[in-house]
Amino acid sequence: MMNYLKAISLTIITVTAALAGFSQQEFSLEEAKKYALEHSYFSKKAQMDVEAARDRVRETTAIGLPQISGSAEFNDFIDIPTQVVPNFISPVVGGSLVDYDVIEPSQVQPPNPEYIPAQFGTKYNMSAGVSANQLIFDGSYIVGLRAAKTYRELSKNAKVKTEQEIVSGVTQAYTGVIVSTENLKTLESNLETLEKTYNETNALYEEGFTAEEDVDQLKILLQSTQNQVQRAKRLTDISLHLLKYQMGLPVDTTVTLTDSLDAILAYGNSPDAKNQDFNPAANIDYRIAATNKEIQYLNYKNEQAKALPKLNAFFNYNQNYLSNELEVSNDNFWYPSTVWGLSLQVPIFSSLMRHYKIQQAKIEMEKAEVDLRQTSQQLSVEFLQAKSNYLTTLNEFQNNKESLELSRKILNKQTFKYKEGVSSSLDLAQAQRQFFQTQAQYINSINSLIESKTNLDQILNNL
Repeated sequence: MMNYLKAISLTIITVTAALAGFSQQEFSLEEAKKYALEHSYFSKKAQMDVEAARDRVRETTAIGLPQISGSAEFNDFIDIPTQVVPNFISPVVGGSLVDYDVIEPSQVQPPNPEYIPAQFGTKYNMSAGVSANQLIFDGSYIVGLRAAKTYRELSKNAKVKTEQEIVSGVTQAYTGVIVSTENLKTLESNLETLEKTYNETNALYEEGFTAEEDVDQLKILLQSTQNQVQRAKRLTDISLHLLKYQMGLPVDTTVTLTDSLDAILAYGNSPDAKNQDFNPAANIDYRIAATNKEIQYLNYKNEQAKALPKLNAFFNYNQNYLSNELEVSNDNFWYPSTVWGLSLQVPIFSSLMRHYKIQQAKIEMEKAEVDLRQTSQQLSVEFLQAKSNYLTTLNEFQNNKESLELSRKILNKQTFKYKEGVSSSLDLAQAQRQFFQTQAQYINSINSLIESKTNLDQILNNL
């Protein structure tokens, strides 16, 4: 019994540890991007679109394959339909039928009626059969098959674009978390220093060695820094939730990011993109526009193909049961019917409707060609803008980094001077506010740098 309980306890511990490991994960930037490409909501939907396009190709292909269907029907005529027909039975014939006991005397019709009632059919009718159709020639089918494959290519291109957007979004979100965390550490360190300085100053004030104004000034600065810390904490939490959303992780998952700020900045400072030549044809937006042009061309060819004849072959086999008695096992009441043939449809005249449809498809095809040329030129302009933005943000980052070091240096000196009594609390507060402002500019410049770098890499098809 004790061994059994130990086994259960060990199982519970193992499962609990496994669940804890599942809900707590570590990611570098590259690992986060790979995870997002597989688990992101957007990636999953893009993959579903590719699979749907693949099935659409198979569906279109199946149109040209044999189509077989079966049918069955059962009818029980409670009252067999009656029709009237011209009277072709003379009284002599009626008398002969009575003589031969075919009909009763009461059934003999009065002399010379114009019409007589007649029932055609049987009480029970059943039929069962199978039919097959085979497309032999249809110009629209040939074009449609090619169009379906092109549509599948379009869905693949759309998936690539979605993946690039996912990588870009995860990179920026990952950077946001790292930068927010570093900013929070800096603010908390400053807050700790300020709290110590405030407490020391307040103690001196209580002993009468400093002015009340110095204590109040430091308290205002302390409260402002506390607000900055709280704001930074909330921003860090929001950034982390955004990253988990981009990656497709549950919001209750505990995530640890293993890349440092230096690793993020190494990506932002990478010189490769600055010297890379731009090829519009390699951009995914250009490939999508080229695929759309091909689709419009095939649509134009499809409208033309509708003027061609269509040829189909068919085969039908049926068994019909006709009897007033329900004896389906009796072969004498089953009557077969077998037929095969060809069906040819030749368009002759459509009152110019087909002509105008072709003209509309031609215009759409020409528009797609214009869109392709426009996309090429637009991408060239966007590349120049993206490269300019990247160089600008890189320069701003470098300047803000240097300014941050200078403002930190000034703050440290002012803090030391204040403690030595050679500087006022107003000077210290001014230095602190300058540091906060420079810190905010530095943080913003990092986010702008990574954003501009990912935009440039996306245009260059580097993601």
